[in-house]
Order: sequence, then structure tokens, then C-alpha cells
Amino acid sequence: MDSAEEPIPLSALQHAVYCLRQAALIHLERLWAENRFTAEGDVLHAAIGFTF
Repeated sequence: MDSAEEPIPLSALQHAVYCLRQAALIHLERLWAENRFTAEGDVLHAAIGFTF
């Protein structure tokens, strides 16, 4: 399957609705910087047993 046929992750659609630039940075450029809020979210997800 080439990249034109790959399914679009739901997270990419959510990011695009919020901000196209954010979606491009995360999903096309693969740029991501952990910050306080994402770290807290990871801890909360782990506490309830929901991890990615």
C-alpha cells in the first residue's frame, strides 16, 4: 500500500479541525514536543489504564 492509500488517523483529523498547521507539524513533519500538559495527560491515561 503506498502513502496515498494509507488510512488517515483520527488524531490527524482532530488536529486538522483544531489547527491545520498543528496537524501538518505532527503528522507530516513528525515534529512533536512534550510539554507539561501532554505529560500530565500521559500520567492521567496511565492512572486509568488507558495508554497509547
